[in-house]
Amino acid sequence: MQNLANYTWMSLLMLPLLFSCNIYSPLQGEGSAEDLIEEGMKCLHKRDYDCAIEKYNKLPDGEEKNKLLCLTNVTKAGASISTLATVAKNKNQAATPQRMLGEYAKSLLPWSEARQAGADGAKTGCLNAASGDFGILLKTLAYITHCATLMAKTDAVGGNNNGRLTKSDIDTMGDEDVRTCGGDIASVSSSEVSSAGMTDISAAISGIPAEILSEATAQIKSGLKDTLLE
Repeated sequence: MQNLANYTWMSLLMLPLLFSCNIYSPLQGEGSAEDLIEEGMKCLHKRDYDCAIEKYNKLPDGEEKNKLLCLTNVTKAGASISTLATVAKNKNQAATPQRMLGEYAKSLLPWSEARQAGADGAKTGCLNAASGDFGILLKTLAYITHCATLMAKTDAVGGNNNGRLTKSDIDTMGDEDVRTCGGDIASVSSSEVSSAGMTDISAAISGIPAEILSEATAQIKSGLKDTLLE
């Protein structure tokens, strides 16, 4: 798991080197891919994620563009694979894997419209961002983050608005968000994640309450509440 997590960030760090090797040589010059990557990185250093996304959207279509957009949106959402992996490992060791999703949602507090936009963008952008195990990693992270962000939203919109996520907050969750969250989790495959070597995350996914996979809104909401201790 640690090696795969390292590979994620190494891939991002290697992108400037890849572009310096003339992958997009026909576009070099003003507005070239190299320029856009450099400008996007400057935006990221300032934590101006919308600026970075604007630059990366101008890149030629392809896996590297998708990867940059995916990782930028994930970061904008306040998420990371290291956080997800740590939460999953801790919940497995505590024999409470069913609470992984709720604990991860808490890590995404405080909710904001900007973070929600990042989660929405990640869900769209990460699905085809990479191939192989790395692609599975990004897709899994995007789907779980999207559902967890919708859960975190209930504290600020309809809930107690106190910086804590509780079962009573989930009670206020709108039906559309509930169904979307259920669909996100249904799109994650424990066996696929396991085959990619992410055993802690796979085990935690297997422990997610089965009600969340229901088509009935009330059952999904009940399952989401069960991921929280109180």
